[in-house]
Amino acid sequence: MNSLYHKIISVEDDVEEWFDALLETRDFSFVMHNVECRLGKSLFDIKLWKLYLSFLENQREYRRLLETYSKYCQFFMDDEEMSEKYKKELATLGWSDVSTHEIYAFNR
Repeated sequence: MNSLYHKIISVEDDVEEWFDALLETRDFSFVMHNVECRLGKSLFDIKLWKLYLSFLENQREYRRLLETYSKYCQFFMDDEEMSEKYKKELATLGWSDVSTHEIYAFNR
């Protein structure tokens, strides 16, 4: 793990390489906590948000995926493409009868 730690630190400035290095740990909680910590420090890193959303979808972490989509859409209200993806995920996962307005209000 020591060499992996040094790799993660060495690629910190490149979000994609950093994310890939995190994935090498194969530890869901480790990836999740580190990404959410980094997002907390740089909320407007769209690339990281999208990498994380893709990761959650691949991990089939649907509840966290919807929560993260909701947060993303609250920060980037003008991103219609992601808003549509969020609505599609809501419908796919059985939340189609809840408006996104109610979902956004619920998270506040």
